[in-house]
Amino acid sequence: MKALCYMKKSLKLAFAAMFVIAAPLFAQNNQGNQSQNDTIMVRKSDLPPELVKQLESQRELAQMSQKIETYGKWVGLGKEVGVAVNDSLSALTTQADKFSNTGVGKFTMFLVAYKVLGKDLLGALIGTPLLVAFFVVWIWSYRKNCIERPVLTSESKDGEKKFTVANSDDATRAGYA
Repeated sequence: MKALCYMKKSLKLAFAAMFVIAAPLFAQNNQGNQSQNDTIMVRKSDLPPELVKQLESQRELAQMSQKIETYGKWVGLGKEVGVAVNDSLSALTTQADKFSNTGVGKFTMFLVAYKVLGKDLLGALIGTPLLVAFFVVWIWSYRKNCIERPVLTSESKDGEKKFTVANSDDATRAGYA
């Protein structure tokens, strides 16, 4: 259970590190793409309306193609991340399976199981017999000290025996037990 928690934390850390490292790849660098000779500044009102519509549609198409290209890069990066995570997890499970079939792997799994279940298991294995033993001693002690029973007080020559009912404390004090 703890191993699964550690694996989740490791994956979260790997994703966070990947995005921190990949963040500069998403930054756009527009310096050097346009030269100063390509820039012309004109008011919209000075241009004919058809030319303004044509320039705006060209600008929208350029923006849309730039967005599609950016989204395509993100999709490609996401696919690469998915493939990398899938490959790493399959390699991890394959290696863990191979390791668990070795002697050292079995011993390691025993140690992990003991660490998780050891106290409970030892408590059950040792505590149950002790509980039974203490219960038996308690019943014996209760019967000996708390339950009244007949005590031989005298015996005549003809074989007649006289008993009195007493608990063990009374019989001990009277010298009969």
